[in-house]
Amino acid sequence: MRFIPTPIVLSVVAVIVSACSGASPSKMERYLPELVPTAYMLFYPENASKAENSNTMLREVSSVLILTDAQGIINGFRSSVEGEEVDQTRVDKVYAFILKQGVPVNKFQATARGVAPVSSLSDDETASRRVEIIIRAP
Repeated sequence: MRFIPTPIVLSVVAVIVSACSGASPSKMERYLPELVPTAYMLFYPENASKAENSNTMLREVSSVLILTDAQGIINGFRSSVEGEEVDQTRVDKVYAFILKQGVPVNKFQATARGVAPVSSLSDDETASRRVEIIIRAP
């Protein structure tokens, strides 16, 4: 399931990851949104390492990081019933995809955060299985 990214205030962010290899900035311009959101969020099925329809969102993130001075922070989370390696695998795949698009390694950092706090809105921990990508202006 793909969620359309919307702008949110960074201080409130607790939210929020085999196309064009080494894409040039001109190719990436078509993915650059008119208004850059401050965060993106990918949700995953249980124990999955790929989020549905994630490539389009990750190309947009990559274009923002390539074509602007923004920095990215990638945080991976897992639910309490998933194995310890799941959040790291998710982060690694998002990291690799963004690097493959041509984003310099110094433009973003990635961290596996472990089990996400349980949300009272979701008994099945769907919201816990996520990768957040926070975009920070310089």
